Amino acid sequence: GIVVATTVPITRDIVDVLMHRAPRDVDVAKLAKDLGSLPGVAEVGMLRAWSRTPGKPVLTAHVRCVRGAKASHVLAACTSECTKAGITDTTLQVVEVSGGGGGGRGGVSPSASMQGLLDAPRRNNKGSSSSSSSLVR
Repeated sequence: GIVVATTVPITRDIVDVLMHRAPRDVDVAKLAKDLGSLPGVAEVGMLRAWSRTPGKPVLTAHVRCVRGAKASHVLAACTSECTKAGITDTTLQVVEVSGGGGGGRGGVSPSASMQGLLDAPRRNNKGSSSSSSSLVR
């Protein structure tokens, strides 16, 4: 009885990590929408969220700024939004729009990996924060 009761949750966590499943405790679809609605964000794409180990979610995304937005401010806002959602390990590639065309659309283009995600309650993970970024001009 007790062995099964403790083995099932551990096995589920291991399978989630091995399959790179979106974290159960992070509403990834809502986070993508929230990132897309931040000031200065034109588009969020290639968003991927998974757990490297149980309870340690990771996120990567491409973020395109509206024309005239300062990429460093957009990066800081996106990183803060991810932290609020419980994801402290992020890699965000922020692209500044220059010249004509594009920009100012607002919105989110979720990747195929976001299809069929289960919405789950968010949990605020305390701990160290790490992030990396790339500013492309």
